[in-house]
Amino acid sequence: PKGFILGLRASAQEGIDDVAAKRRYAKAPPRVFDPSRTTAGMSANQCLPGCTPVIFRLFAGRRRHMDLQDAIGRVFGAAGRPVTVISYDLVYGPERDLLDPKNIHFLREAIAQRLVLAVLLGPPCETWSIARHKRLSETKPGPPPLGSGECPWGLPGITNKQFTQLQVGTQLLQSGFDLMVNVYEAGGCFFLE
Repeated sequence: PKGFILGLRASAQEGIDDVAAKRRYAKAPPRVFDPSRTTAGMSANQCLPGCTPVIFRLFAGRRRHMDLQDAIGRVFGAAGRPVTVISYDLVYGPERDLLDPKNIHFLREAIAQRLVLAVLLGPPCETWSIARHKRLSETKPGPPPLGSGECPWGLPGITNKQFTQLQVGTQLLQSGFDLMVNVYEAGGCFFLE
């Protein structure tokens, strides 16, 4: 959306107040983040030293041309303020699984150390998507809704399999909300799709 991109452009040009983060902005070239190092017991500071400011994108799904991550990179890059966007989603492997307490600990540590500029949260599509309330075609229904505005945590009468799916989605969403609060308390920002 145009307003979101303009807001990002303004944020990129304004920079951030943290002196250490400004020094990280000035360092070039940007380091590449290796998420597999987090499972080896390394701290966030050991994995991310000298990185450009980091944006964690939660429940990102697979990368697509012109997706949000691409747009963020382009906007910040055009403003001369490169960022490292790290997508977290199970599709990227166990080191990006947000049900794993080690991965949540790593994200919280990075946020607490003010290595994270922002957290972007798109609720897990498998359970929280509006697509569950739409038809795929005139003859084919979409997946059944699991929740509603009146019953966001689960509709009465869902199957055990759907309930389990909803529990996982809810746990992921609540972890995402916790990380949004963490980054806000550390002076960063968050976006909820």
